[in-house]
Amino acid sequence: MQQENGSQSAKGSAWRNPAFTALSGALIGAFVGLVGSILVYTQAEAVQDATQSARRADIRRSAYAEVGANYQAYKVAVFGMIASYANIASDKKPEQIYNTVFMPAYQRLAQAETTARLVGSPEVRKLLDVVSDHRNTLGKLVTGPVILGEKIDDKKLTRELEEVRKSYNAFLDKAEGEVI
Repeated sequence: MQQENGSQSAKGSAWRNPAFTALSGALIGAFVGLVGSILVYTQAEAVQDATQSARRADIRRSAYAEVGANYQAYKVAVFGMIASYANIASDKKPEQIYNTVFMPAYQRLAQAETTARLVGSPEVRKLLDVVSDHRNTLGKLVTGPVILGEKIDDKKLTRELEEVRKSYNAFLDKAEGEVI
C-alpha cells in the first residue's frame, strides 16, 4: 500500500511542479500554433491559386470577346468591299473603302487573334490558325480587285465566306465552352 501511495505521490508531484506544467503548456501551445500556421499557409495557397485561375479566365474571356467583336466588324468591311465592286449602297470607290474600312478592320481582327492565341488554350490556338488562314484567303479574294486589278471569282468568294463563317463559329463555340 505504501508503494502505491509512493507512486501516486511521484506522479502527483510531477504534475504539481510548476516548471513541468509551464513547459507542457508551452509545448502544447507551440504544437497548436504550428498546426494553425500550416493550415493558414495551405489555405492562403489555395486562395492564391483560385485568384490566379480567375484572373487568367478573365483575360482569356476578354481576348475571346475581342475576337468575336472584331470578327463582326471584319464581316461588315468584307461586305462593304463586295458592295462597292457592285456599286451597291455605296458612293465610295473600292479603294476608299479598302483604306478606310477594310484594312483597319482586318488589322484589328488580326491583333485580336494574336492576343487570343497568346492567352488561349492549345485547342483554341489550333482553331485560330484555321481562322486566320481563312481570313487571309478571304482578304486576298476581296482585295484582289483593288490591289491587283483582278476580277472577283464569285464561287471562290462564296465558298471562302462559308469557310470563314464555319471556322469562326468553331472558334467561338470552343471559346464559349472554356470561359463559361
